[in-house]
Amino acid sequence: MVSIKHSSFDDRLYYKESRSLLKNGYEVHIISALSSITEKDNVQASDYFNLKREYVSEITKNTIFNRILALPLLFIKSLQAKADVYHCHEPETFFVILLIKLITGKKIIYDVYESYPDVVSMSNGFYKLILMTILHLEPLLCRFADGIITADSDIAKRYEKFNRPICTLYNYPCMDLFNESIPEDKLDSTENVLIYVGGLSEERGILDLLKTINLIYKKDIPIKLLLVGRFSNRNFEKKCIEYVKSNGISDVVSFVGLISHTRIAEYIYCSDFGVVLLHLIPKFHKNIPTKQFEYMACGKPVIGSDLPPISKYINDAQCGILVNPNNTTQISDAIIFLIEHPEEAKKMGMNGMKAVHDKYNWEKQGHKLILFYHSILN
Repeated sequence: MVSIKHSSFDDRLYYKESRSLLKNGYEVHIISALSSITEKDNVQASDYFNLKREYVSEITKNTIFNRILALPLLFIKSLQAKADVYHCHEPETFFVILLIKLITGKKIIYDVYESYPDVVSMSNGFYKLILMTILHLEPLLCRFADGIITADSDIAKRYEKFNRPICTLYNYPCMDLFNESIPEDKLDSTENVLIYVGGLSEERGILDLLKTINLIYKKDIPIKLLLVGRFSNRNFEKKCIEYVKSNGISDVVSFVGLISHTRIAEYIYCSDFGVVLLHLIPKFHKNIPTKQFEYMACGKPVIGSDLPPISKYINDAQCGILVNPNNTTQISDAIIFLIEHPEEAKKMGMNGMKAVHDKYNWEKQGHKLILFYHSILN
């Protein structure tokens, strides 16, 4: 596993793909420029027999400049690993494993998490130039890949025309991390607890969520918001903190920060509802947010944006309420409805949990990954 952008304890890279390979007898060597200190004590001891981690550097600021500077050492350490398959997790490292293939003839897999043409439209500066260059070369470069993995079927459509083996692995939750029964006594039971898990940025609806909490709080309805994740930049963080302080809602908004992936379920189980309020932009019309399945796995009703990747699952499982993410009144009405109709909220939560248990779980996706590896190696 080769990555310059993702932590070696990344949800997909480690907890899903690497662990699936380890459980099926593969030796896994993760070479990364990022580590996640919060995760290091949570690795299962049995994993270590066939798992090796190596960091080329400790990047404190995950910028495109720092990632490019780390690429030469990443190449050297990857080459020294002498792997049978090199599996990369972003466009920047695709160049690294492609060069290794040209030198050694080893198999390579390109794992595509996002719709990069849409990411380009949201980017600026040097990173936008880098992505545009990679996308321009991608049709040629992908022909050297032995396999391409995508995170959803919409992303796969772009790569089908490159005439390479494709495997779509949805980012559904690992049941062993969300099956545990966690006591729900960690928070005041008189509060209605709303949770958001993921990156904290404006396009992910965080400021709209704070405005919604303010509306509900002003109606004297007991409410608490847990924001679990890291801010996208300092300016937006300051903007959110200033809004919370100026509106007097510091006591009902908790900025939890980045936590271990193994603790996400603990926070969700201690909440009543999960929210995913992605804005109506091109990228989010394709990418399926993982967090909605994590809420569902814990039996919590979902309040989600009326976007195809969200509405498809909420409508199928009847596990939540769809809203316009830019309409704070509509969002607050949905939250209040669930608060005032606990039996319906419970039913939605149970519907979501059943859907994850039956269909939307990583265990089924992991089996596809193993078959894909077998086909490439054989």
